[in-house]
Amino acid sequence: LPTMPYNNTRLSRDEYILLRDWINNGAPSKNDSIPFSDHPDTKQKIYMVQQGCDLVGVIDAEEQVVTRYIQVGKTYGKEQPNNIVVAPDGRYAYVSFWNANLIQKIDTRIDSVVAEIQTPKGFQKAIALNADGTKLIACNWYTQDVLLIDAVNMQLIQNFGKDMQFIAGFEQTLAGDGFYATSQFGNSIYRISNSGTYSTISINGNAPVQATAPGTPDPYSISLSPNRDKYFITCTNTHEVRVMDANSEQIVSTIPVGENPQNISFSATTPYMFVTCMNDTISKLEVGSVYVIDYTTNQVVKKITGKFFQPYGIVVDDRKGLLYVFSRNEDKNGPPPHHSSPCDGRNGFYQVYDIHTFEPYTNKRFEVTVDPYGAAARFK
Repeated sequence: LPTMPYNNTRLSRDEYILLRDWINNGAPSKNDSIPFSDHPDTKQKIYMVQQGCDLVGVIDAEEQVVTRYIQVGKTYGKEQPNNIVVAPDGRYAYVSFWNANLIQKIDTRIDSVVAEIQTPKGFQKAIALNADGTKLIACNWYTQDVLLIDAVNMQLIQNFGKDMQFIAGFEQTLAGDGFYATSQFGNSIYRISNSGTYSTISINGNAPVQATAPGTPDPYSISLSPNRDKYFITCTNTHEVRVMDANSEQIVSTIPVGENPQNISFSATTPYMFVTCMNDTISKLEVGSVYVIDYTTNQVVKKITGKFFQPYGIVVDDRKGLLYVFSRNEDKNGPPPHHSSPCDGRNGFYQVYDIHTFEPYTNKRFEVTVDPYGAAARFK
């Protein structure tokens, strides 16, 4: 068997522990300088949850490489971090879990979990923050509870009950007096007030239903455009993005896209939004696409097919003019990973694009651990 160092005297137990602890402490230099730890209050980072490994990956936006993995969750079982959102001031990130009754809070200056709140059950599908980052809303697919949480102190403000079914995405209302929420099966979204009252809005002109049927849109994510005049709603069953006027709450346009559209990310420095279409089959080794849409005209500008495999998370970094696309690579027929992971499943990967040319910023495919899922930028 090979030894470490290679073909030399193997490390002693004490030397191994010293090396392990040095790595765990950030690999500081002889001057105690830790790589990528400069400018902790202002450094731009991209965060991605690794659903298959109970990790949050931290990408340095300047170099586009993973610099840290943050261990999240509480047990040795797979708790499946599902979504991540970052406060408007970039100070904290919040992580929900599919397989744990838990939401955790990360200090983005030191990239460590600093607080948490327990929820009634696991299966948190969506979370969102209000405009000032003081309130967090979350849903639960096991109990159907909708929770409003004090994000500063990580305490429950109110449980809005179980009447709003299978919420997949949230977005704050234009007036800031509540949230919109998509009901993933059927044709409806909810408008939820900060006090917990709600109304149901049909997005296809038919009576509201909360069940999938042929032709139902099945709304997934909802996002407010940077110019704050329209909401864009991905519809997984009809393969389109529906556009809702922010003032009238009426659907004003429908944009056909690829199969199974999932998440949206906007650029505030260009008129473009980017939509992941996770199951848009290109070839046996390329599954998924990204649609580029001009959100001022509601017109498709380009379909990017970049050797993705089940792209889900997507993040625009306007500071660098870059787009990050995260491929889950969950299917056994996806591209084989370069190396194996200690977690069950296949490693995923991300790619980086220029938001002006829609071409790869680098031809590298950055391999990460298993099932990169939700993602967010520290600063918009």
